Amino acid sequence: MKITAGTFFLNPLALDYPIVEWVESVLGFCDEVILVDMGSSDSTCQVLSSRFGEKIKIIKEPWQFSKTYHEGIPRNVILRTASNPWVYLTDSDEFLHEKYHDKVESLTEQKDWDIFRFPTITYYGSCYVICKREKRSKMALIRKEKGFYFGPLNDKGTSAADTLKLYSKAARKVAKWKDSGMCLVDYGRCRFPEARMRSVDFFVKQDQARRGLEPVGMTNSVPGGMGNKKEDYIIPYPDLSCGDYEVRKDAHPKVLLSWIRKHWKSHGWEV
Repeated sequence: MKITAGTFFLNPLALDYPIVEWVESVLGFCDEVILVDMGSSDSTCQVLSSRFGEKIKIIKEPWQFSKTYHEGIPRNVILRTASNPWVYLTDSDEFLHEKYHDKVESLTEQKDWDIFRFPTITYYGSCYVICKREKRSKMALIRKEKGFYFGPLNDKGTSAADTLKLYSKAARKVAKWKDSGMCLVDYGRCRFPEARMRSVDFFVKQDQARRGLEPVGMTNSVPGGMGNKKEDYIIPYPDLSCGDYEVRKDAHPKVLLSWIRKHWKSHGWEV
């Protein structure tokens, strides 16, 4: 069964996201890759086009700072554009280990379920430290023919990915899903601290627009909602004595090893 992989991005190379490695990874089990560019001004599109050529399709969908625009919209672009029966959707910092690639294809061969969720674990600060408390899962494998689409949880709208729901086209009901039994790993918080800080302004604007405010970015004068100062977004290295974290040196995806080694060194870990 053929699978389309999709993700969306905004200046991922400038913000230290492993977008090239993500494409390399999904090409291991998907024969079509759709990338939605939300208005990048860095070299990402040129780098990806030069490296992967016809193996990928890049669609322009500029991000709109408004009350009703949410992260489900670029996901829906991928769902509509995909030419395969199944669509694999994740963020560009979320990876599925190659040991699971064959198992993904086996999921597409069954007929009882149309959506599979993948539990997600997140590394913090370095590629050793995992937050024990974080329990997330993502609707990452979706049968296209049923016409599912992403929408906000309520009429107020939202930009946050974890508050989106996947709806059935036939009736606006939350779609049923099954656990895939495979884990995604999120490396976004292992990026260089400077790059993480450059991401902050976008998320502040996103939140301001959702609350009906002018999306001006970080400022000390904007009330309510998310923090507006840099210090509100600094993610400290975890205090391992608190018991909420565990140190693990798991087997990471092969395509990500060079990226990981670079970041290990930056954090003072031995490679």
